Amino acid sequence: MNSKTFDRKDQLIASALDEFIDNNYEQASLNTIIKNANLSKGVFYYHFKNKEALYIALLEDATNKKWEYIKAHTNNQEYAGLNVFDQFLYQTEISINFANEYPKYHRLGGMLLKEKGTPIYKKALEHVGGSGIDILEKMIKEAYDRGDIDNKYPIDFTLQLLTHLFYEFDSIFYFEDDNLQKKKDVLKHYYAFMRHGLMP
Repeated sequence: MNSKTFDRKDQLIASALDEFIDNNYEQASLNTIIKNANLSKGVFYYHFKNKEALYIALLEDATNKKWEYIKAHTNNQEYAGLNVFDQFLYQTEISINFANEYPKYHRLGGMLLKEKGTPIYKKALEHVGGSGIDILEKMIKEAYDRGDIDNKYPIDFTLQLLTHLFYEFDSIFYFEDDNLQKKKDVLKHYYAFMRHGLMP
């Protein structure tokens, strides 16, 4: 693939990102994406089968960039020495930094959450949800083995409970504006609840 072909694909991705952060999946217009990319439909179909394939590719790109960013900023002694709940909080701080550096990717993730209950949401999770779940489960299992999590509960119970709490956070807490600091403050309470429960 020559550099011109790469440039055209990058133009499509950039145009699609703008369209998908301003509209939900159904309302997003493939014609608008192609027009704003200043390319022909033939060029589009050379790179992508349809709008769904473009959307999934965009989500995969955003997800990969975020996890690469998190891994690069957690590969240190400070992070390694934390218990799992403080690691979650540390990752939250890094995710906020990522959102500030890559606001369009952050907004795309927010738009995806609004698709819950739709066919495209299910398809998207099949492509981009697995990596996050795998990483989370690995962290929980390692924490369980280290004694960060009380082993009086079976590991399968703990995995299912914590995974559910993480993936339903945005369903439990609704933020009318995209206030990252407010979300971080709520997450502090969320992690404390996971760690200590409601007992005084």
